Amino acid sequence: MKRQRIGTKIAEIRKEKGQTQRQLAQKSGLSVRHIQMLEAGRADIRLSSLEKIAQSLDVEIQLLFGGCDRLTHSSDAYCYGHDSLKTCTLDSLPVAVQISDANGLILFVNSMCESLQGYNRADICGKMYIWDLLADEEEKPSLKSYLQFLIKEKPKPTPYVSVYRSSDGKLERVRVSWNYLLNATFTVVGFISVISRDLSILADS
Repeated sequence: MKRQRIGTKIAEIRKEKGQTQRQLAQKSGLSVRHIQMLEAGRADIRLSSLEKIAQSLDVEIQLLFGGCDRLTHSSDAYCYGHDSLKTCTLDSLPVAVQISDANGLILFVNSMCESLQGYNRADICGKMYIWDLLADEEEKPSLKSYLQFLIKEKPKPTPYVSVYRSSDGKLERVRVSWNYLLNATFTVVGFISVISRDLSILADS
C-alpha cells in the first residue's frame, strides 16, 4: 500500500514535469527498470532513491509521500489532530516524519521518528521544541533565530545535517529535509520534516 501510493505520486509528478521514465532515470542516476518498479509499487522504498528522484524532479521529498502535499494548503494546518494526519498516513511511512508549529513546538512525530529520537510520542509532542533535540547547546539559539528568518523570508527549503542527542544520551548524525506548512493566506504556520539517520553512532554521553 505504501509502495503503491508513493509510486503513483512519483509517476504523477514526473508526468507533470514532462519527463519520461528514461529521462528521470538519467537525471537521478537510477536505472529505468528501478523507476518502473517504483512507480508500479513493486520496489523496496529507500530514502536515498527518493532523495535522488525528488532532486531530479525539483520538488521536496515530502511531495513524494502521496497526498501529504495537501497539508501545506490547509487553512488550519497548525491544528494537527490525529484525524487530519491519517489523511497522509504519516505513521505508516518508512521514514521519520516530524511536524512542528511556527514557534518550533513539536506537534507530531510518527513511529519511525520515535525510534530515531528515542522518545515516546507522549513525551515529545506539545512538550518539546525542535532545538531541544540538538546535542550542541550553542546551536540551539542559532536554530531559534533561523526559524524566525524562515518565517519572514521563506527561502527555498534546503536540507541540513545536524546532531541529535537521543533520550539515552547517544549522539546521532541526522539529515533533515523539510518544507513549509502554509495556511490559506500562505502564511507559514509550521514545518514538516523528513529525518534520516546516519548508521553510525557518533558518540555516547
